[in-house]
Amino acid sequence: MSTTDKIGPIHPGGVLMEDFIEGFGITQHQLAVSIGVPLRVV
Repeated sequence: MSTTDKIGPIHPGGVLMEDFIEGFGITQHQLAVSIGVPLRVV
């Protein structure tokens, strides 16, 4: 892999938003309630 093939760092929140929130079609609030954490954590 050359240096031009590398991707930049990915923020965990971006992964959460893309894979879980958008992927499952739920809101941030629904995710927070379902896993038992405050909304501000999500």
